[in-house]
Amino acid sequence: RLEFTETYRKFLDHFEAKIQSHIEAVGGDDAEFQRQCRRALMDLPQGSERRFFIEALLATTEYQRFFVLMV
Repeated sequence: RLEFTETYRKFLDHFEAKIQSHIEAVGGDDAEFQRQCRRALMDLPQGSERRFFIEALLATTEYQRFFVLMV
């Protein structure tokens, strides 16, 4: 539905701005953040709290998951 797409786009813009602000506040950049996330997903065991957090963070950027929550 179009209204979900528009709502998702607004959410994603806001979410990305917040993440970007935090990354910059700690002296990082997008590329380093992405590298650290990929490495953590490779290194952390299934079921670890840190891995769950990263997976949840990444899930917020997937429209299908957002749509399921909206319906």
